[in-house]
Amino acid sequence: MHNNLQFNPTQESNGRINFLDLIIIRRPSHLENDIYQKPITTETTIHFTSIHPTEHKLAAYRYYIERTLTLPLNAECQKREWSTILQIVQHNSFPPTIMQKLRHQIKHKTSHQTHATKRHKCTLTLNPPSLQNRTTDVIIQQHSRKLMMMDKLMSETC
Repeated sequence: MHNNLQFNPTQESNGRINFLDLIIIRRPSHLENDIYQKPITTETTIHFTSIHPTEHKLAAYRYYIERTLTLPLNAECQKREWSTILQIVQHNSFPPTIMQKLRHQIKHKTSHQTHATKRHKCTLTLNPPSLQNRTTDVIIQQHSRKLMMMDKLMSETC
């Protein structure tokens, strides 16, 4: 490990631990995920009336929506995250119909990719002291070009 890198373990609190932009929640029989937002998170994105290209203005929302639809979140968490997205939309003066249309497009795209590609199963090992030696099977859906290219290369070489 490089001398300039420093790792600070995060302690589990009330069966929850924050990891990147996720909250991992430990239940007696399984693990659940939710979206984690830092307390300093703002509702600011590129404003709708900005002269930026439309694709730039929609980039953050595309990420939020894809994250909500592709992470293994329960229905309550998805509903809460969609509500948060709509708050950000309103704060930045976007018409909600644009987000509804974008959500529909992304949902349609991700459902087609899920059916068109196979799922890969891997084991995620959590090493913080509070979750040491606990593993869970995580299903990772191929949804990005990089993963599809890697899969193709792997199948051609095997």
